Amino acid sequence: MLTTEADPISRLRATHDALSSMKESQQAMPAALLADANHFIPPALLSRAAGLSFALSTRWGGHPLWNLVVSNVPGPQFPLYLAGAKVTATYPSR
Repeated sequence: MLTTEADPISRLRATHDALSSMKESQQAMPAALLADANHFIPPALLSRAAGLSFALSTRWGGHPLWNLVVSNVPGPQFPLYLAGAKVTATYPSR
């Protein structure tokens, strides 16, 4: 959703209304499909697609078309470790 609304409260309301109408009209992608995406999309392909999407969006003007990603997909429900250290947060890379 693209908005040019300067007021943050009005922008939040507009976003809420747009997402609510998508849910009501069944246009939102089913959560089960999103959750199962990692079973049929190879991680290397998904990573390249995300990188290409970001590269294309920043090509003209030098800024991405978005500045915030909001998701209701939960992270892992168990502790993760990398080289013996507990992972406490993850951040997207450019």
